Amino acid sequence: LLVAPVPYGYGAHPGAWIETLNRLMALDAAAIVPGHGPVMHDWSYAKRIQGVLGSIRSQVADAVKAGATSEEAFARTDVERFEKEFAGGDGQRLRAFRDFFVRDAINRSYQEAKGEMAEE
Repeated sequence: LLVAPVPYGYGAHPGAWIETLNRLMALDAAAIVPGHGPVMHDWSYAKRIQGVLGSIRSQVADAVKAGATSEEAFARTDVERFEKEFAGGDGQRLRAFRDFFVRDAINRSYQEAKGEMAEE
């Protein structure tokens, strides 16, 4: 669920990911051990993941409602603010964010919006 410093989302189900993070954050945890990255002591990173997933899902759903193809939905989805938030000025982190999170999050959000979730 949590990988830092940038999220990893290959094959993810964005809606379920958000819901699962809600259930996880309901726990009174003193420490959160992500799949990669430093031990966390609050839920701020999880909330950032929810924020980017929610933004992507919302933008893609709007694109689908407007009749966009998956390529058009990808082109319309603005993640610039989140690129800065997760990658800062680090080119390697930016590539990881785009290649291992954004691309699949948009694709899977498109599938969710169309009601046609493919098995990965």
